[in-house]
Amino acid sequence: TGSIPVGKHLSAMAGEHMKPAIMELGGHAPVIVCDDADPEASAAISAATKSRNSGQVCISPTRFFVQEAIYERFTTAFGEKAKQIKVGDGLDPATQMGPVANDRRLAAMEALIAEHALGSRVRVVEGGDNRQESVSQALKVLPAADDDIILVHDAVRPLIDPATIERTIEAVEKYGAAIVGLPAVDTIKQVERTAGGAIVTATIPREYIVQAQTPQGFRWSILRKAFADAEADGFVGTDEASVVERSGAQVAVVMGSQANFKITHPDDLKLAEFYLRHRS
Repeated sequence: TGSIPVGKHLSAMAGEHMKPAIMELGGHAPVIVCDDADPEASAAISAATKSRNSGQVCISPTRFFVQEAIYERFTTAFGEKAKQIKVGDGLDPATQMGPVANDRRLAAMEALIAEHALGSRVRVVEGGDNRQESVSQALKVLPAADDDIILVHDAVRPLIDPATIERTIEAVEKYGAAIVGLPAVDTIKQVERTAGGAIVTATIPREYIVQAQTPQGFRWSILRKAFADAEADGFVGTDEASVVERSGAQVAVVMGSQANFKITHPDDLKLAEFYLRHRS
């Protein structure tokens, strides 16, 4: 069935007719790599299996337990193999991993917008292969004047507060471009990745480091030109600020919030619930 919710639904249907049913619900048992295994060979097999059917198969690994002695070799080799997987059109014979999303998601989002009567304020557009392409798709249909302020925000940062948004807008009015960020509290090391692990090459002073958050805001004229230049040159940035920085524009930083974190791992949901309880 592929998931517990579907299994429950099928079990209920079977129960109505007194039909015996045994469910195979994916399991998601971890891949265990012991230190007597070949880490490079294990990584190659794991990377291929992980990407099979875009990871949407019951035997696709979701967790890896690797013994410490070979951890660095395994993760390095896994990363290299993952980079070699050709991602693209699922109907292209050369593609090794196709898209996970599908056109039905657009219809689902449109239905949510209609349900909550947001049609006059929200428009859904098809994204791209990376963050920059997705933002670019939205910018192409955005009716804006040169002096308008555009804010780009990560949907996986749902705990953004109005005060932070207001500070960002004020900074954009003053500087033309601004991001939300937090000062680094950890010691930051620059490293070189090797087959045997990471080697420290330098220590970066913390006062020079800011951990970027969102929203990231820009005057429309600045953002439009930066994206056009990046597309013409084939440059792909990690966020909108990196694209704008490349164009030579100054980007200011406003203080962010610890609560405005990115939900990436399952444990992050528990932290988000904690913040929501205390916010209410």
